[in-house]
Amino acid sequence: RSRFDFRETGQADDIVATLDAIARRGSRGVILKAPEAPEVNAAVLRLSEAGIPVVTLVSDGDDEPD
Repeated sequence: RSRFDFRETGQADDIVATLDAIARRGSRGVILKAPEAPEVNAAVLRLSEAGIPVVTLVSDGDDEPD
């Protein structure tokens, strides 16, 4: 069963809370696009340590094609 948590904006603390809840309940994997922040990085590490694979997506903020 897939679960989704979509946010257009949000604070890093809210993202960390969601990731920590996933670590507690378990998951087969997480796909994440989130801001670069030490607390988010630490939460991703906790997921990894719990054996949950994490795929991160990033954007360079440039919408123009190369």
